[in-house]
Amino acid sequence: DFNLLIRERLFTDSNPRGGDLNITIKDVSYSDNRVLRIPSGSESTLFDLSNVVGAGQFVTSSLKYARITNLSVSHSINLRVSSSNETVNFDVVPGGSFLLSSAQITGSIEGGANPLLGYDNIASIKCEPSSSDCRVEYFLVTS
Repeated sequence: DFNLLIRERLFTDSNPRGGDLNITIKDVSYSDNRVLRIPSGSESTLFDLSNVVGAGQFVTSSLKYARITNLSVSHSINLRVSSSNETVNFDVVPGGSFLLSSAQITGSIEGGANPLLGYDNIASIKCEPSSSDCRVEYFLVTS
């Protein structure tokens, strides 16, 4: 089992705000944790998801949780999350994190009288620094 604890605290005018979220994710059998240096002016693959295991590649259906953190203190990163059909970009500020709780992604709503979200499997997670070199950490768990 994997225990995830998210703690949020804000103190304003002696009024503490926030809370703790403690979740147990069952049937976890593997974790991977890496810190990568991403050179300025390049887009680097952090990891891929597919139907087979390989170097830097994990089985899509086994992803239980992933966190990507920008370890830079001064520059944002562009985080590119792609499926076979779509790409969604996120600006992750210095010290910021991006969390995934599944391998599903969509950037659009399929039309009609009763619109639905059409999810697809994430295929890759890539990163590009906004200016100078940066360090990015990822931590993920799979079943």
